[in-house]
Amino acid sequence: FSPGLPPAPPPPPFEPHVMILARQMVGLGFRGPEGIGYLGELGPRTLSLIETHFDWIVSRGAEVVAGLIYNFLGMLHELEKIPQLSAYKSNQAKLCGRLMNRTQIHWRGAGRDVIRALIRVRHISPLDEVWRDTVEADGGNVLSSALLKATEKRVLVARVSPCMVWEIMQMFKRVHMGQQGRHQKRYSQKFFRTDASECLRADLVRFICGAYHPSNRVIASTLLPRWAQLGWLYATVKSNRSRIEIMQAVVWDFYFFQRADKVMNIEPA
Repeated sequence: FSPGLPPAPPPPPFEPHVMILARQMVGLGFRGPEGIGYLGELGPRTLSLIETHFDWIVSRGAEVVAGLIYNFLGMLHELEKIPQLSAYKSNQAKLCGRLMNRTQIHWRGAGRDVIRALIRVRHISPLDEVWRDTVEADGGNVLSSALLKATEKRVLVARVSPCMVWEIMQMFKRVHMGQQGRHQKRYSQKFFRTDASECLRADLVRFICGAYHPSNRVIASTLLPRWAQLGWLYATVKSNRSRIEIMQAVVWDFYFFQRADKVMNIEPA
């Protein structure tokens, strides 16, 4: 730039663009044929974008990698229920495996929920090798250390779409206990209208437990408490597998709770 002129502003960060695309795809394939069509177009394009900027993303470290991997692992769990997109699922698994192999130090230190997400899809190649390497690394100490670390909010939010977050937060902030029935019914009709979409519930539970911590004033009020939302998500699920996943998500922080962890992570459970 010319002397005397202020420097040009830095380019907009790439991370939000990547995560916005990734989060918009959460649950998209469960919105009927039109949603599957959108996911079939948006998904491969997003993978191509990440492939193009792969080295740059790796260089950004945990601030980008952790949330992206958590999102990818959850998306693979979704894609198992959408056979029409098997080719996209295979490509995403390969890219996810490549990213995890290049950034082990970042995602292994991102918190216990990345491990939870990996466990669900550890049977998919090449993630089976990633899981085996993680279990065997340093005699199991790497896995233990990962499980003992609480997951940050910026990672947990990666598996909940912006619309899902906005509407669940509106219930927490505006709906009083005893008045939640119609709001929960509308939420279910919008985001959980198919049996396959029930796999989204466990990740929403993890967001509620680890990312939304109400103040003492809110807890003491008549506003809808977190435990009531967890009870609703568990009680209205249909499949046994999803019920187990939800219960695991509810008590996930209990298993590995440390004195330094936030007690609000386990309060709703």
